[in-house]
Amino acid sequence: ESAAFGAPSIVNGGGKVGATSLLGEGVGCFAVDLGKVVSDTSGSGNVSGGGGIDEDGAAPIVDSIHSLLSSTGSASHDGSETVENASSLRQIATEARCRALGWDEVACCQGLIDILNGIS
Repeated sequence: ESAAFGAPSIVNGGGKVGATSLLGEGVGCFAVDLGKVVSDTSGSGNVSGGGGIDEDGAAPIVDSIHSLLSSTGSASHDGSETVENASSLRQIATEARCRALGWDEVACCQGLIDILNGIS
């Protein structure tokens, strides 16, 4: 849904979420293996069994998401937006929007026909 509105999305990658096949991992969305991120961070800074919440109330996954965006050139290390960063986010958002809006009733029906034709 966010893709249809041109909002870049971070999704659980590795084929675990159907939207990644439509949007394209790394093309129309940022794909992250959230299971790995959560398991890598679940013990750090955990306050009284709070499910990975650290002392300042933020989930450690925030740091992982920031690292992802930084490594793709979509966010600067100090959190400030640059022209290059904004351009990268716009490119992903535009691709996501095109792919999401391209999946209309006709495309959905064709997809179902293709699946049914594959059942013999």
